[in-house]
Amino acid sequence: MARVLFIQNIWFKLFGTMILSRVLKDRGHTAELALGRPAAILRHARRFSPDLIAFSCMTLEIRWLESTIAHLRRAGIRAPVVLGGSHATICPEVLERIPVDYLCIGEGERALAELAQTLTQGGDPAGIANLCFRKNGQVVRNPLAPLISDLDALGFFDRSLYDPYPYFRNETYEVFMMSRGCPYGCTFCYNHLWHKLYETDAARFVRYVSVDHALEEIRRVRGHGRLREVLFADNLLVYNRDWFREFMNRYAEEIALPFTCTVRAEHTSDETIRLLKKANCMGVRFAVETGNETLRKDVLGKPISNRRLIDLADRLHRNGLPFLTYNMFVLPTETVAQSLETIRLNQRLRPTFMSNNIFMPYPKYRVTELAERKGLLRDGDLDRLSEKAYRMDRSVLRQPGVRTLENIHKLSFTMIRRPRWTQALLLAARLPPNPLFKWVYGLNHARDFMRLTKTSPARFAWQVIRNYRAVG
Repeated sequence: MARVLFIQNIWFKLFGTMILSRVLKDRGHTAELALGRPAAILRHARRFSPDLIAFSCMTLEIRWLESTIAHLRRAGIRAPVVLGGSHATICPEVLERIPVDYLCIGEGERALAELAQTLTQGGDPAGIANLCFRKNGQVVRNPLAPLISDLDALGFFDRSLYDPYPYFRNETYEVFMMSRGCPYGCTFCYNHLWHKLYETDAARFVRYVSVDHALEEIRRVRGHGRLREVLFADNLLVYNRDWFREFMNRYAEEIALPFTCTVRAEHTSDETIRLLKKANCMGVRFAVETGNETLRKDVLGKPISNRRLIDLADRLHRNGLPFLTYNMFVLPTETVAQSLETIRLNQRLRPTFMSNNIFMPYPKYRVTELAERKGLLRDGDLDRLSEKAYRMDRSVLRQPGVRTLENIHKLSFTMIRRPRWTQALLLAARLPPNPLFKWVYGLNHARDFMRLTKTSPARFAWQVIRNYRAVG
C-alpha cells in the first residue's frame, strides 16, 4: 500500500484533503499531512518517506507550490507529485511549466486512490480517469469520469489528519460540508467552469449526503472533542428544500448545537427562517457583492435585485437572526459612485458582520475575460495575484479611480457602521493609499471575525501571523 503525504501552507482544515485522506485510508493506504514552513515540511517528508506527494493548490499559491517542490527536490525527496484543486482543474496547462508529475482535473477521490494503488504496483496510469501526466515528452489527458453521485460512499471527513498539530485541537467550533456544487453560473466563481467541464445541469451537479450521514458525522465529531458550535460551509445548504426541511427538523431534535450557514435570497422563505431558528441557528451569511444592480447582473452574473436583499435582511432582523454580508469592491468598470451604492445598500441592510474584499480576477473566469476585453488587464497582470501586496490590499485592474476604490474598500466597514461619516470618509478616500487606511480595515475585519467565530484576540493574532507567513 502507498504512503501519501499531503502538503499545504495555510492553517485551515481543507475539506478536499480530508475526504481524499478518508478514501485513501479506507482502501488501505497511509496518509499524513505536512503543514508549516519549508523546514518543517522537509523534516516530515524525510521521516514519512512518502510514495506520493499530494498538493491541492489555489491560484494564489502557485509560487509557493513551485518553491516547495524545488526545496524538496534539492533535499533529495524524489517521490512523484500530484496536483489537484480548482487551479489544476481550470488551468491544466500548468502541467507544462510546473514540475509536477501528475495533474488531477475535477473530482479527485477515485483518481488519487487509483494512482496510489498503481504506483505501488508499478502500473501504468494511462487508464486512470481525470488524470493528466507527461509521457515521452507529451502531455496525456485521460477522459473525465462522471461526477460522484453517492457522497455517502466516500465516508466521513478524516479530521484526524490535523490532530498532530496542537493549533487545531482547541477549537470549540467545527466546519462541516454536507453538499457539493452550486447551480448558478456567477462569472466570478469557478462553478461556471465546472458546469462547462462536466456538461451537466444543476439537478445533477448539486449533490447532498443523506440526512442520516450528515447527522452521524456531527455526532462523531461531537463525541471526540469540545464541539460547541457548528459552521456549515455549503454554498447553499437551503437549496434542496426537501433535504433542508428534513435535516433541520432532525438536527433540532438530535443535535441542537448552535450553528451558522450560508443562504441565498431566492431560497430563503419564511419557512426557511422558521426552520433555522427551530434548529438553533445563531446567524446566517449571504452575498451582496455590490449595491449596483447593473454590475451585479451584467458583470457578476447575479440577477438578484436590491429589493430582494432588503426583504431578506428585514425578515432576518424581525426574527432576531444575526447575519453577515459578503461584499466586493474594485469590480471591473466600477466607478466611485457605484462603489458608494454598495456602502448605501449595506447601511440599509444593517448587517451584524461583514466580509468586505477586493475583487480578484482569476484566470479564465468570465468576469476576467470581460476585464481583458475592456483593456482593464494586460499581459502579466494576473501573475501579480500571487504577490503578497495584491492579495488583500490592492487591485490588479487598470481602470480610472482604482486607488480611490481601494481606499473605499479599506474604509468600508466604518462608512457602513457610521453613515454620518460617509461623505467625510469619501473625501479621505481620494488621498493616496496609506498604512492608516490598511490598519482601519484590518482592525474592523479582525473585530468581525473574532465576534463571528468567538475567537480570542490571542488566537486570532496567532492565525493571522501563521497564515500571513505561510503565503509570503
